[in-house]
Amino acid sequence: MSCIRFVNVYMPILSNIDSNQLFIFTSVLQYLCNNEKEGEISMSNTTAFADVKKQYLKVLKQYVPIVDRVHGSNHPEFHEVRRVFETMVKNIEQAGTKYPSLQEEFAMLRTITHDYRVPQDVCESYEAVLFMLSKLDEAYRSYWKQGGPSAEVHTKQ
Repeated sequence: MSCIRFVNVYMPILSNIDSNQLFIFTSVLQYLCNNEKEGEISMSNTTAFADVKKQYLKVLKQYVPIVDRVHGSNHPEFHEVRRVFETMVKNIEQAGTKYPSLQEEFAMLRTITHDYRVPQDVCESYEAVLFMLSKLDEAYRSYWKQGGPSAEVHTKQ
């Protein structure tokens, strides 16, 4: 679906949505428009996992259960995606300010989703979830390729 069509379809309901739903709407819209304009969105290796996590985790916490409910009957593998994602969230929350150990979870997600390949019969939300998970995975793996904790620079925000 193009970003223009997405806006046209959802514009009539925008006045009736709350701020969380608006955040989700704009996240999906941004994803669709970026993909439409640039083809494949690329991310530099310097993008920090923390930044990507901050950008996508809140949206994923909302989307993953919805996509599972909507698509789980036709795509039972998404039940497993949800389970792995929920484990990831727990690990991230338990890690606090430390870097979470998520290698196993991302490896499982890559296997379950066939490297985040989007099925042809799913909605934009499903596609957006896989996109966001893939970007988290990419940032996480980039962190470890650059030396992991030994190469990390800590700053106070």
